[in-house]
Amino acid sequence: ALYASLRRYLDRPTDECGGRPGIYMVGVNDEYSGVLCCCEACRALDRKHDSGAGAMWELVVDICNRLKRDGYDDVLLTSLAYRRQCELAPKDIVFPDNFICYVALGNHSHTPSEWGEEPRREAKEYAQPGEMYNFYENVKAWGKLCTLDAWMYTDPFLSTGYRLKKEINEYYAAGARGAFSNGGFAGSGGGF
Repeated sequence: ALYASLRRYLDRPTDECGGRPGIYMVGVNDEYSGVLCCCEACRALDRKHDSGAGAMWELVVDICNRLKRDGYDDVLLTSLAYRRQCELAPKDIVFPDNFICYVALGNHSHTPSEWGEEPRREAKEYAQPGEMYNFYENVKAWGKLCTLDAWMYTDPFLSTGYRLKKEINEYYAAGARGAFSNGGFAGSGGGF
């Protein structure tokens, strides 16, 4: 049903706020960071992929493959690796080349390597697959799975030039090809 809805949108004339080419996002909401689905089938996919979003990642792969099959070569799908449920790089998933992942660790005060292996404060109360992991190694794992971009938190009161420079270098070394700024110069993006 989601794919059928996306196709209806893609096939609308561009003067009706639809059409292509473009990048379309499937992802999670800012205010929700719990289990995406509690049914046993989805929980089994979470365990299979050691991720809080196993079913979502399989959905992303399915939609990307359908877009290719149906000739939507100028359409890309994106999602955020964000918060507990979908931040951890899934295991046993191969993402197609029409998928872009934005790693959005929400690390306003630390670079990925500075987090180390301690779970963040909000993760301590959850017993999710992959709850404790090395944040920088996780970014590198994403860089091996798909096209990777960095979702940078650049709010002026939360960032310093030192942290941003170090963080950009870490994302680049992990395989990211570009970045998007969420903050002081919000709405901007570009390659490294």
